[in-house]
Amino acid sequence: MGRDWLHKLQLNWKSIFRIEQLSHNQEPEKDKELQDLLHLSKAYQQIVLDEESRKYVTINTHKGLYQYNRLPFGVSSAPGIFQRTMEHLLQEIPRVVVRVDDILITGSSKSEHLNNLETVLGKIQEAGMKLKQDKCVFLAHEVVYLGHRIDQYGIYPVESKVKAITEAPEPKNITGV
Repeated sequence: MGRDWLHKLQLNWKSIFRIEQLSHNQEPEKDKELQDLLHLSKAYQQIVLDEESRKYVTINTHKGLYQYNRLPFGVSSAPGIFQRTMEHLLQEIPRVVVRVDDILITGSSKSEHLNNLETVLGKIQEAGMKLKQDKCVFLAHEVVYLGHRIDQYGIYPVESKVKAITEAPEPKNITGV
């Protein structure tokens, strides 16, 4: 994936959320760019496997063979399966971005935002999924999502992440790379 993927993601956010860069002397409209960040609890393990799929996640123990009933962590295709499932679940809701177990919700107005939030929560409940309450953020003017700080002025890298990269020690040999 690398930097190309990250660059595409940033451009995608700007087009999805239509975030316009405001000069710092401009005031954003109050409550216009509120955001919610939802975090799914035990992401992959919320996906129930059908009978046919269970044979592919059989484990061998000293007590015999066992099949998982839910999608376990460690299966190489699990991230793709979970991402596709979440995108399919939330596909028709505008101004919603989902990346594995994190869901970012906004709206062009407070009423659209609240409608989007209610729709997403309803879809998650219908699917029988659970959220991790202590990681959810509601009606915030600023959220941190995938290493970026998003507010009404735009999308910015999180300073601590940038600092960690710029202050990383220079490799001394080939194994340090």
